[in-house]
Amino acid sequence: MGLPTSIRFVHAADFHLGSSFSNLSADKAEMRRMELFRSFIRVISLCKRETPDFLLIAGDLFDSPILPAEIPRSVANAFASIPNTHVVIAPGNHDPIYPKSIYDSQEWPKNVFVFSRTFESIFFAEKRTRIWGGAFHNPRVPEPLIPADFVSSKERIEDSPDVLTLLVMHGEVCSGVGESLFYNPISLSKLAQSGMDYAALGHIHERSAPQKAGATVYSYSGCPEPRGFDELGVKGVYMGEIAKRNVRIRFVPTNERSYLPLSISVDACDTNQMVLERILSVLQEKGGSSFSKDAYVLTLEGAVAGDFFIDLKRLHTDLLASVFDVRVIDHTRILLDYAVLRKEKSLRGAFADILCAEAEKERAAGNEAAAISCERGLSLGLKAFFGEVGLCEDQ
Repeated sequence: MGLPTSIRFVHAADFHLGSSFSNLSADKAEMRRMELFRSFIRVISLCKRETPDFLLIAGDLFDSPILPAEIPRSVANAFASIPNTHVVIAPGNHDPIYPKSIYDSQEWPKNVFVFSRTFESIFFAEKRTRIWGGAFHNPRVPEPLIPADFVSSKERIEDSPDVLTLLVMHGEVCSGVGESLFYNPISLSKLAQSGMDYAALGHIHERSAPQKAGATVYSYSGCPEPRGFDELGVKGVYMGEIAKRNVRIRFVPTNERSYLPLSISVDACDTNQMVLERILSVLQEKGGSSFSKDAYVLTLEGAVAGDFFIDLKRLHTDLLASVFDVRVIDHTRILLDYAVLRKEKSLRGAFADILCAEAEKERAAGNEAAAISCERGLSLGLKAFFGEVGLCEDQ
């Protein structure tokens, strides 16, 4: 039987098992902790089905280095259920390794390797693969874990040229020029110099498409399950295959619940009940019968009459009866003839004229974002003229 010419892997990171979800009610927090663990088990089930050679976990498997013993014990039992897959873990800033921390105190199955040094490697002879990585020993690591002069081919004199080389690491990719980062800065030039076939990275919760630094392919897999409104969209892991200088990966969704952004027009709505019904109608149209399981960032757009004010607090409360969680942002504008308003001999007219002129100037200069910002300021200002602006409107 010949030696393998390629290996298959699952690249995951940032599970944050044991998260407190302190921003949620006690019931919902417990629900999310269970869902977080189920997403982890979903990745284990993927490994059972696909039998990859490696499960690469690039940091923050746990949300804290000290957690109730049941959590790491359950994780260890799950790893033991995939004995034909090597599990390689690089501790991150949330789960650094040190004496009596989770990685140090838990007994791990023989198929699990946890990096404990600043930078080291392990050679899997039967897979013709060497995997490099390093561990966080503190929540912040401002200096790079990868040595400045590291080149993988020079460091593995005992390996033959056909050996595959991988990197598993938690950190922040940077240009390397004057950037001050606190979570293991990984410069693109160093990745290119390393000569690695693939770098499985963690720390950034938004997955990135595979990119290249020199001949090294690298990517962030993102988090397998979102934990809040700053982690929008479908989440998951990467599954891939590597032959020498040939990397193929695909995204595999794993999340149980999504946080989704959605813009909704409330044109012609003149009561808060109408706005609520419009939102629920759009959510059902977009998400079908299962729309209620997800959380949403809803941006309300369109024009409303000057005597109607969207009550965001009431709307938030009403929507929580139909969806898991919600954040509502009011970007509506007041329905007015702005050309007439600008000629009005009043403080309101002068205000409208100044903001409209500034928006026109920015748009003419090609600064669309600045123009929109001016129009948003105009809308909020006019609402203040017509009535009270709620504290949560200026978002």
